[in-house]
Amino acid sequence: VAEEATASETSVAEEATASETSVAEEPAVEATTTTTTTTTVEPAKETIPLAEEEIHPGIRMMDAVEEFNGCLSDEGVTFIGRPNPELGAGDPVNQPAYIDALVLCAGRSGIVAAMQEFQTSRTGRTPDQIREDNEQFIAMLGCLRQKGWVVSDPVPDEEGSLGPGDDFRGPDGDLDMDDIRDCISELSLNDDQ
Repeated sequence: VAEEATASETSVAEEATASETSVAEEPAVEATTTTTTTTTVEPAKETIPLAEEEIHPGIRMMDAVEEFNGCLSDEGVTFIGRPNPELGAGDPVNQPAYIDALVLCAGRSGIVAAMQEFQTSRTGRTPDQIREDNEQFIAMLGCLRQKGWVVSDPVPDEEGSLGPGDDFRGPDGDLDMDDIRDCISELSLNDDQ
């Protein structure tokens, strides 16, 4: 009987050991989070550069005049004319501070190049082109007068092209480029109808 107890105790002990062993051998389960990232690549779109709108030399010159006048104003100077040695050193147009401001603002605005480009654009025109330009200029003067501008009669140059006369100023006495642009725009819209 003693043997039986020992065998029975042994089998219980073996079962206990087996049971403990099997618990200890199971792998621990860890909680994991998986993130999936999907990247969608769209094919590159081919872009075609738009043609730059060609700006008429007259408009480019007006922009340069506006920038030039703004620069002079920032410098505390009003344009009173070109320097003229024939008037003598004491004349206001020949004062060093005035000339320095003209040089500075001409460089910043590009007015000299814009005026040269404008002059070049007017050479070699046919009589029909000159007549068309003159008609547009007269129409613009009429528009400006309706906006309160003081505009003397246009004066022809040696080729017959009309330009502003001696008096050409806005209601406040200045050249208001916005009024000029508005008139050009209004006239362009009327031409399209």
